Amino acid sequence: MQGIAVLAFILCCLNITGWLVFLRKFKRLFTTEDIISKTRLEVTRMIEDVNRTTSKNLDLIEEKIKQLKATSADAERHIAVAKSELEKRAALVQFNRAISEKSEVSHKNEIHPKTQDPSVYGSKAPYGRISDALQASSVYQITSKGKKEVAGEQGELFEQQEENYIKSPSGTKFMVDNEGTGFASIPKIGENVFYSDNPIKPKKTINEQIKELSDRGYDIEMIARELGLTTTEVQFSLDMGF
Repeated sequence: MQGIAVLAFILCCLNITGWLVFLRKFKRLFTTEDIISKTRLEVTRMIEDVNRTTSKNLDLIEEKIKQLKATSADAERHIAVAKSELEKRAALVQFNRAISEKSEVSHKNEIHPKTQDPSVYGSKAPYGRISDALQASSVYQITSKGKKEVAGEQGELFEQQEENYIKSPSGTKFMVDNEGTGFASIPKIGENVFYSDNPIKPKKTINEQIKELSDRGYDIEMIARELGLTTTEVQFSLDMGF
């Protein structure tokens, strides 16, 4: 009987121990605290990943904003330079136009010199032709030999006439008959005419001078220093190819 009682006691102890172990295992498997802890860890890890991704995106956005600002500033600078170049080009065109107009007026004045209107003399209009002849003879330079030859040739035409004549300093005779009509001996232009060793040449425009110096091998700084311009104006003239 004692043996049966001991065996029963041992079995009861083993049964109680088994139940305690089972309850502990069950509690670990199905407790809410463990689930909450795991869920908290997963959420924390997800939040950290989102924060890292957001930080990277913000850095990328800030970098793109900086690039856009730099591009915008560069574009504004190019626009300002282009506007300045356009203003300079317009001023250069007006300057060249003014120079061309002055050159044309000067050229016309050289080709067609102003003469006195014969109408101012009234009834003495024939003497206006004598004045014109004086102006025509003063345009050319004739040697003393030429004057003598011309005077001899023209004088033979009037030797048989008894009209009065007026002789200019150049040796040209102006005959006046009794009716008041004037005749002039026009000098002949031949081998006795000589020309200046340094004829007057028309002045070149700024663009022509820049192109000529560039063709000679001058660089932009040398051209600007030679003509008293800025390097921007010289570069603009060369780029536009005026």
